[in-house]
Formats: sequence, C-alpha cells, structure tokens
Amino acid sequence: TTLNNAIYDEAAKALAKRMMTERSADTERIRHGFRICAARPSSPNEESAFTKLLQLAKLYYTANPAEATAFNGNIEASAWTTIARIMLNMDEFLTRE
Repeated sequence: TTLNNAIYDEAAKALAKRMMTERSADTERIRHGFRICAARPSSPNEESAFTKLLQLAKLYYTANPAEATAFNGNIEASAWTTIARIMLNMDEFLTRE
C-alpha cells in the first residue's frame, strides 16, 4: 500500500498545496486535483464522496489540532492532504493500461 509510504506522503502534501493555491472553492479544488490525478473530469458522485471526506477530515483535525499541526501545519492543509492521499491512491492513478 502507498498510504504509509513517505514519498506518497510528500506527494500528497504537494498536491494539497497545489489544489489550495490554484483554486479557491472546495468543489473546484476537488475537480482540479482529480483531473491532475485521473486525467479526466470527476463525476458528480466522485465529487460528492470527496466533499464528504473533506468535511470529515476537517472535523477530525478540528478535534485534533495538535495532530493537524504535526501532519501538515494546520487543519486546512491537513484536511486537503487527506483528500490528496486518497486521490493518489486511486486505481486510475496507480494503474497503467
């Protein structure tokens, strides 16, 4: 699995930073990151799933601010890194056909 790999962790932080700096609205950030990783637009169902995950990640890091600080500096960056980690672990990103 790549979820515990240090290189993927750094890649996820870089992707999260890119999503956060290149787009302002959450939905646009999700669409942008998804297109970078999958080379196609995200579907409404995929956007919904990532939006729910983002909300859960923000709630988690709000309840655990020290963990957010240790993981990626703050609550927002850590929540977006969670989204990026999942995007980088999608079959479409990892599998070549």
